[in-house]
Amino acid sequence: MERVYPQLLHHYAEADVAEKVVCYGLIFAKKSLESFSPEEAIRAAKMVIDLQEEVDGGNAALEGETRIVLGSAYRMAGNMEAAFKEFTAACAIFERMGESRKLLSAIVAAAETAWESRRVDESRKWVEKGLQTGRDSGETAGLTKLLSLGATLANLRGDSNVAKGYLEEVERLILHY
Repeated sequence: MERVYPQLLHHYAEADVAEKVVCYGLIFAKKSLESFSPEEAIRAAKMVIDLQEEVDGGNAALEGETRIVLGSAYRMAGNMEAAFKEFTAACAIFERMGESRKLLSAIVAAAETAWESRRVDESRKWVEKGLQTGRDSGETAGLTKLLSLGATLANLRGDSNVAKGYLEEVERLILHY
């Protein structure tokens, strides 16, 4: 199936079958990311976002998921500003929905993108925003990433006590699971 997703997407887009474009577009965007083809992922994800309102009246969860995929594709392509914009939009969607695990995933992506872009203050803001969400959600992988990044940022500020606290929390999480 993976080899025919591009053809299916193109076929259904040409035929104006929005429901199938949304279905196959998101699958193809994810597969394109897995194969390190960000341009294909960007094109497919944009098609999904453009048509998903028409298909289901604006399924917020689908839009949030697609924006994370689009942000990841932009990040892979090196367009950090566009990536950051998509992750921020996904955060807003998942926050409105009360989806803490998906929100945490979007926050981690936003924090890491800010860090990679050398936007230290912005990264710190996202880490601080995500820590409580991560603790509340019980999702340890995302929380561990935020704590590790938070420790790095705290060390850069010279706040070794905060860094130590974050690293001790990471250790407790790792030993607990």
